[in-house]
Amino acid sequence: MATDALAVPDLAGVVVGWRAWRVVQRPGGPELVAPVQGTRWSPGRATHARCTSGRHDPGAVPAEGCRCGLYAVADPLGVVGHDGPGAVLGCVALYGDLLEGTQGWRASRGVPRLLLAGPDVDEATCTRLAARYGVPVRRSATSLRALAAGLSERRDRADALRDAVRAAADGTESPVDLVDGVLHELSSGPGRAGRPTALLLVLAAAVVMWLLTAATLVLAAA
Repeated sequence: MATDALAVPDLAGVVVGWRAWRVVQRPGGPELVAPVQGTRWSPGRATHARCTSGRHDPGAVPAEGCRCGLYAVADPLGVVGHDGPGAVLGCVALYGDLLEGTQGWRASRGVPRLLLAGPDVDEATCTRLAARYGVPVRRSATSLRALAAGLSERRDRADALRDAVRAAADGTESPVDLVDGVLHELSSGPGRAGRPTALLLVLAAAVVMWLLTAATLVLAAA
């Protein structure tokens, strides 16, 4: 992989998907690194893919029959295998040469456009990431796995985020209000949803106890 000067792509040729990175501390500040290949996504520059497999033209990336290219998925749940210390979930704008698969896309070029960090990434690191990459960075109270699962369950909200990020791919807009709203929903939704369930369980237990008591009284009377 390599990087070149960041150019604003034609929105008609841009695909926005979800992917994960790891945050690595470098002398110049925090940097995003691909969790599997270790590819460095340098700040302020578009990352573009290279292939060293030797099975096809190294300039034709991504290629059919090869696993090369920059990856992103449509469903956030597809990144949960890459969670861990320093992991961040985010939206990436893919462009250039594109190949679509069953779960997402591979592309020749990509630029991070939104980062959602877990609780193990501190606020200072989030602030520096936002400054270095020039993208919104939000810190979630839940782990990357829980965040991805929550977004997957609310797929309409996840897709709305992707659409907002795609609309802002030229850097003139920011989807931060929508991001904050979705994160608030994810953090407060489970608690609200759990209250009716807990109440039903209490009521069910009370009914069972009443039935057992009634049955005992009937047997005693007999």
